[in-house]
Amino acid sequence: MKKTQALYKSKTATLNKELKEVTDKKETGKKRIENISLSMSKLENLRSSKHNTSSFILDINKFLKKHSLATTNILLNSENSISIEIIAEHSKRDSITKFMEDLIDNGFIGITTDEIKSDKDIYLSRIEIKK
Repeated sequence: MKKTQALYKSKTATLNKELKEVTDKKETGKKRIENISLSMSKLENLRSSKHNTSSFILDINKFLKKHSLATTNILLNSENSISIEIIAEHSKRDSITKFMEDLIDNGFIGITTDEIKSDKDIYLSRIEIKK
């Protein structure tokens, strides 16, 4: 009986060891799948973010062209915020205001400017735009 008991204890210990190995492999695989899933989600968000940012900049550029405005500096503050230094010729001094109105009419928010300054035959303005 002691031999049989020892045999069963040995088999039980072997089975418990195998069970632990399988459980550990399962947990390792589960963590790996979770990491892959999280990485894929982050990559998708990054791709979407890049698309939104480029779309944001392209939309602003479209209105700059429409009003024949030039820029001296474009600074992307965040995914949804940009600062642009704009130049307009003296003959088109109201273009800056019309540019800002077009942005507002097309769903841009937080459009602000410090002031529109005159410098010889040109007008300068720094405009903050939020999406």
